[in-house]
Amino acid sequence: MSGSAMLDSMIEDAMADEPESVTHIPHLASHGLSSSAWAAVRPFLRQALDPTRMHHLFSDTAYTTESGVCISARQICAAACAAIETIKIGYEHSTLDYWAEFIPSLITWTISLAGETDMDAHGITKLSDIVATTLHKLLADSACRDLMDCDDCCDEFICSIFDFWTRADIVDGPWLGAICSLVLPPMIEDGPDLQSVAHDSLAESAIENVSLHVDALAYQQMRLFRHRRFCSDAWVPVRLMTQLCRAPEFRMALEARGALPFLCKLLRRHSVKFGSVELDQSEAPEFIELGSHILRVMVKMLSGPRPSREALHCGVLLTVLLFWSRTEEAFAVREDLQTQPEQCRNAILGRAPIILFGLASYLWFPSMHRTFQRSKEEVDTFLEGGYEMNENPLEFYKRMLGHYDFYCHQAQSIVRFCSSSTCPLSVEECISRGDEDAVKYCGGCKTVAYCSVACQAEHWTREHRLECYNFAYAIRLNSPTAPLSYRDRLSLVQIARDVLVEEDPEQTNRRFVVISLGSPLRVVASSGMAESAQKIIDDGTAWFGLSRVKGVFEKVSRLLEMGNESVIIFVGKTPYNAVLDVVGSQDVLEGQSAPELRAWLEG
Repeated sequence: MSGSAMLDSMIEDAMADEPESVTHIPHLASHGLSSSAWAAVRPFLRQALDPTRMHHLFSDTAYTTESGVCISARQICAAACAAIETIKIGYEHSTLDYWAEFIPSLITWTISLAGETDMDAHGITKLSDIVATTLHKLLADSACRDLMDCDDCCDEFICSIFDFWTRADIVDGPWLGAICSLVLPPMIEDGPDLQSVAHDSLAESAIENVSLHVDALAYQQMRLFRHRRFCSDAWVPVRLMTQLCRAPEFRMALEARGALPFLCKLLRRHSVKFGSVELDQSEAPEFIELGSHILRVMVKMLSGPRPSREALHCGVLLTVLLFWSRTEEAFAVREDLQTQPEQCRNAILGRAPIILFGLASYLWFPSMHRTFQRSKEEVDTFLEGGYEMNENPLEFYKRMLGHYDFYCHQAQSIVRFCSSSTCPLSVEECISRGDEDAVKYCGGCKTVAYCSVACQAEHWTREHRLECYNFAYAIRLNSPTAPLSYRDRLSLVQIARDVLVEEDPEQTNRRFVVISLGSPLRVVASSGMAESAQKIIDDGTAWFGLSRVKGVFEKVSRLLEMGNESVIIFVGKTPYNAVLDVVGSQDVLEGQSAPELRAWLEG
């Protein structure tokens, strides 16, 4: 019997659901088939993936063919496994036109599988794994992604992939590859290198659907980070996280599960490994890109709610300096910068993204100075152990130490007075100049002060219990617009008056908007930075405090550097009309602030 006749006979038996012939189809495809042979296989693929058979499989009922033959659910599942595996094997050997008709069927089977609760019945678990590995391969092709994106069930298909991965007990199983291929744009050849496509509508649709599964995705992402397989190689989970973090809801869900401290540790471990003399120079670009992904996610988290900004440990920032110094050192011998990836060129030229965002500004957020000393000891240990640091980062580190000493000196010289609005004493009478026992800070948060037990009790009952550090720590994840500390309130308006009044010609197009958080919301000033700052002073909207503690101007500048066209000051109805927070307008539009503020911005 000729080869063609044998193939026709095998396909005929497979279409009759003969188990032996069904299992031989993928094996035959793996050894290569001619175009005519692939054409002969198509009827089997159409029959095996027929939606009617799928219905009988998931309803656990027998299927009767036109010839009267009864096919069991297990036979239906085996045929579907063979058909989908054949598509996976044969996709590389034929054109897209040949396989395009099976894409809708594959989408339909994926959606139906996601709704199945009994995955152990009739070999459905094996079918699920084969679907995952097939999608992993097909989703790496731009043409296939376009077909999937145009399907009417695209959103449901995306959600099915999310469901499969979030329900998986084995976090690094086959559905990990499928979800990574889904959210990561495919790579295309650009000369000798591979580059991501500029715009991928399927990946954009996936990010839009992240909010529907945000809690489950965040939980599984943290499981993935802690998996032993990725303890030494975090490339896969970091790239996946980078894409999913494009959705603000996912970033906030990760923060709620302690992602930021975990990323700090991951970056520190990555930095130390990068600094090892045993590191192969050929591995350096991959290390740089991985570190850049981690930094990019951390920066996005830091530009979100206040608790995240305060959570970043100073030691991580300083370790980052070590990381980038080793980056510069590793590529100092490379002469042709144009041949290096963008992140490598940035590192060599001293323009690493984290440096551009101004590391020093983080030092002024509340609680940061409490960990700086421990961080300093950590870096000093690195240096004493022979860990070399290039000249520029080392100079930056020393400059940060100087800023820290200046901050401590200023913090100790803050003029304290009673925070209670019902205090019978005037501000002048309440001020303590040198007498530490006259006015004492709250023992819980160290941010407000009282001249007597009576004033503290009154202020606590009326409002301070909602903003005290111990309470704020417990509710902070549910309060993204929690107020700044008392010292930062003083700093913000003081810097606004002292610095921003002087118009900067290079930033005349920037906006400096002041919003009163009374009822209703009221725009106090909305114009150029210099004019707005002057309005704050003239109208007496905000109480400016008595100190020049640095803190707010760095935050304003950083928000402007990150591309915010408006920097917004929220003024609360407190005894002193104190400033509650400063955010960029983009953060509010992305849903990282209160809904009523977002509605106001969107007009």
